[in-house]
Amino acid sequence: MHDNLPLHVAAEENLASYNFEIIDFPEYSPDLTPIENLWGTLKKKVKQDAPKTKRQLTNSLKKNWELLTEVENLEPYFENLRER
Repeated sequence: MHDNLPLHVAAEENLASYNFEIIDFPEYSPDLTPIENLWGTLKKKVKQDAPKTKRQLTNSLKKNWELLTEVENLEPYFENLRER
């Protein structure tokens, strides 16, 4: 999957030679980019922690990132990409 970034387009032939399926997306489509949705969730979680100091913010970011990036927690960000 790529968004027509010149680097991605240039790599298309190489990816095809390894039998990667290439899925084109509009040039700017944050709803189709799992990381954008993940950032939104991380922001909400950190806001719920309401850190008051730099240390609390750092701890909240680390804790929530570790939780969000566990395989079972990542699945919802990818499972309906094809339909979108």
